Amino acid sequence: MVRYNSTGIQPEFKFKPIREDWYVVKIINAEEGQTPEGYPRISMKCEIINNEEFGGETINYMVSLLPATDSKAWMGVKFLQMMGEEIGGELDFDPKRWEFKKFEAYIKPGEYKSKKTGEMVKTNQIKKTRAHGTPAPADGLDF
Repeated sequence: MVRYNSTGIQPEFKFKPIREDWYVVKIINAEEGQTPEGYPRISMKCEIINNEEFGGETINYMVSLLPATDSKAWMGVKFLQMMGEEIGGELDFDPKRWEFKKFEAYIKPGEYKSKKTGEMVKTNQIKKTRAHGTPAPADGLDF
């Protein structure tokens, strides 16, 4: 038997916007999956670790590994390289090795239209990433 006191808890998600900025995040969970088109995708749960106000907040992030014919394929390869994976040809890797690795993420509050309900959903989104400890490039080519 489970005993639980739910007094004062509303059964709804309360969105907490994270101030738009760069944060150091740690991957706390990484799972392999697929895009709807069948390409490899890594889904990660990341935790902000360098900010007093938002430290401990988590954010989801996905990296799709697209074929060379896709103009956005470079983003997945760049993330693989940032995680220390060998690039240039066929590779096998376990994304679980990424758990506890750190990277820098530009996080921005936003919203998207839910495919399930059609409603607008508020969320915090990782818009850009770079290797932990990398100075910001002058040309703004973070991804």
